[in-house]
Amino acid sequence: MKNIPITLVSTTILKKDTINNVTFTVDSTEITITAIDLFGNILWKTDPWKDNKLPIYRHNRPVIKYFALDTISSYFTDEKWHAGKKVISITHTNSQFGYVDRKTGEFFFLGQD
Repeated sequence: MKNIPITLVSTTILKKDTINNVTFTVDSTEITITAIDLFGNILWKTDPWKDNKLPIYRHNRPVIKYFALDTISSYFTDEKWHAGKKVISITHTNSQFGYVDRKTGEFFFLGQD
């Protein structure tokens, strides 16, 4: 049998908001989230951990391990981050987690385990 070399290719994670025609991506480094409209224009780009100066916790440079389109539950009562708001739920490898606003890319830190 012949050994065939395998090349690992980094991939980008994609989630699509079909109502607003916006695609959300996490780059291959699993650090940056980008919102792209139907025409390929970048609406916003964020590194939630770095841009929000989250403290070092367990890892020197955590990456995004969980990324999902979500809606804030009814139990959440913050005026700006209210129930029904469309968000991206993220969790980093160091267990820090929060919401990213789908419209602005703003991050709301919920905590760490």
